[in-house]
Amino acid sequence: MAETFVDFHPLRLLGRLLPSLTLAFMVVLGLMLPANPWTGQSMPPLLLMAVFVWAVYRPEFLPLPVVFGFGVIFDALLGLPLGISAVLLVAIYWPVTLQRRIFLREPFPFLWLAFAVILSVVELLRWVLVAALTLELPPIGLVLANIVFGCGIFPIIGWLLIRLNHWIGSLDYAN
Repeated sequence: MAETFVDFHPLRLLGRLLPSLTLAFMVVLGLMLPANPWTGQSMPPLLLMAVFVWAVYRPEFLPLPVVFGFGVIFDALLGLPLGISAVLLVAIYWPVTLQRRIFLREPFPFLWLAFAVILSVVELLRWVLVAALTLELPPIGLVLANIVFGCGIFPIIGWLLIRLNHWIGSLDYAN
């Protein structure tokens, strides 16, 4: 049933915007993190983590054009060829939303393992695409560092995003 003006609740609006706001936060946070001294410009794939978790838990609040838009913004801010991150984010968002019932009934370690596999594929594809578009081989160490860092911090970021999801769910019962 459609929400009328009388039923409007500002926290519900915030709950609906929260997935998009967390994507914006992850882009900004990713840009602010210092470079890893061992691998150079490596950064944890925070945006991918947020897209993955919201694709599982709240795809209705994170439309595909928003995912694509944040990918383009991310590429522009990092100086990557425009569209690479957008295409990769959409490429994981779409199948994850189609298989979300599987993810929803499995324990967190399964979600973590699925993210690790997806992250590995995405980082390798990004490396190949950047190499093909720039005609230069980026350091493979950055790819490996992103995979290790991403898998290492996913439990923390994933847990926080899942807590936010529970909070959004509690807003459905707010008066």
